[in-house]
Amino acid sequence: MSRTLREALRDRWFGDTTRYHYGVFRVLFVGGFFLAPFVLPLQATRLDVARTMSAGTEAYTSPVLLLRLLHLPLSTDAGLAWLMLGLAITAIVGVATRVSLIGVAALYLYLGSTANSYGFIAHDTTVPALVLVVLAACPGVTSLSVDAWLRARGRGSANWTGRAARVAVWPARAVLVLLALAYFASGYAKVKEAGWEWANGTTLQAYLTDPQPAPYLIADPDPSATSFRDGIGLEGFAYSSGRPKQFAVELAQHRSIMATLSTVSLLWELTFPLVLVSRRLLFPYLAVGAVFHVTVALALGLTSFYTYPLTYLMFVNWNALWDRLDTIVHRPRRSAAVS
Repeated sequence: MSRTLREALRDRWFGDTTRYHYGVFRVLFVGGFFLAPFVLPLQATRLDVARTMSAGTEAYTSPVLLLRLLHLPLSTDAGLAWLMLGLAITAIVGVATRVSLIGVAALYLYLGSTANSYGFIAHDTTVPALVLVVLAACPGVTSLSVDAWLRARGRGSANWTGRAARVAVWPARAVLVLLALAYFASGYAKVKEAGWEWANGTTLQAYLTDPQPAPYLIADPDPSATSFRDGIGLEGFAYSSGRPKQFAVELAQHRSIMATLSTVSLLWELTFPLVLVSRRLLFPYLAVGAVFHVTVALALGLTSFYTYPLTYLMFVNWNALWDRLDTIVHRPRRSAAVS
């Protein structure tokens, strides 16, 4: 490998930059994630489902890999969710910032793993859980906090906001890799299970005309076969958690529109990893992603994936916006001084 290539890889993955501000991202991501009005009800609902499933037969229980590796028991204690919320608030404000972030990341990873151990995977929990882990280890994440203000005050310094500070690039790159893997896996699963016919619009049409959230139990057509829920005859189940709005139901009657939307979303998911090699593609792909998630939320009333576009806020150049705002605010004063 040539020296130039090594330097390019180092700068791209292990260099530093003023483009990112992890302190601002901490406040916006953790604040938006845990203080949105529907977050606690959603968490409570998932814990209730987990409690119901755990009270039934063990055939429905299949701990995820993380819990098996760490030999952790399944827990549906609502007190852990409240503890997680308390740590999230201290992380947002910036009191014992790093410790609070580690606690939030660990608890969300644990509770999310528990909720995903009863026969289904809540995909909206996967990327945010790992983003929290990255954030907990992120250099510069404690800026713009009470901790930073107290440290600056003790040293007689006014710079506690982290403005224009150089920070490591790797946390932003790690989050981008997580997004690329998640979106690509989603597109690959569609092609693997349904083939390229998924893009013909019939699947999206079915989602938009489903009258209500409903489970779909999948039984093995061969009763003599051994299923993974042996003794019950249940091989798996899928479910729809959206509530289609009237405009979406009417839109679903147009097959050509459904095919176009399906094709665009599938190609977007499969090609999302291109952002890892071309910085110019990042903004267009994130813009399409934001439109995609907002459309799903409006059409299906499915708000749980709001954390994905919330993750996009890591890639905003907050320092540049800060400088721009500062220029706008101080321009009248300068103009008055000149006159």
